[in-house]
Amino acid sequence: MSGINAICSNNYVSGLLSKSGGGSHGIRFLNTVMRTVVSGNIINSVGGTGIYMTPDKIQESSISGNVIKSPGSRGIWLSPLEAGEDDAMEAVSVSNNSVCDAGSDGIRVEGATQNDARYQCVSINGNRALRNGVRGIRVEGGHDGLMVLGNTSRNNSDLNFSSGSGGAHVVIENNFFED
Repeated sequence: MSGINAICSNNYVSGLLSKSGGGSHGIRFLNTVMRTVVSGNIINSVGGTGIYMTPDKIQESSISGNVIKSPGSRGIWLSPLEAGEDDAMEAVSVSNNSVCDAGSDGIRVEGATQNDARYQCVSINGNRALRNGVRGIRVEGGHDGLMVLGNTSRNNSDLNFSSGSGGAHVVIENNFFED
């Protein structure tokens, strides 16, 4: 799906499992994601990732208020393919989502560079990541203007939160991380 000025809202996606245990993603964006809203969706028992964005760029977009239960892979995964570009990920909000029992990470945001603070501004706030197979919330790559605020991440198999990223203007506060 392409996501320029798109709205993907109030859908129910369930049971896209193959007999071998793999399967399709719930909602997937392959091309540029710009001024896109993905909200209010219920995604249950998909074989792949619940909400998966692997476009060239993710800009001015919001992923909010989704409920994702038992995806075979990750709950939410944002990974722009042009990660080396300054504007690969710009003004993106991941907020108020619930992800539980994912096979891997609950929420994973990766690939942004740290070349220019004007281009980043990624906000991960108010999410719940519970009982996931690896990490609750995982951030990779450099992010300038990264905010991780007010999330709850508990009882995940590996870590409740991990950040392998560098960057300026990083705020991580008022989160609840518990095993």
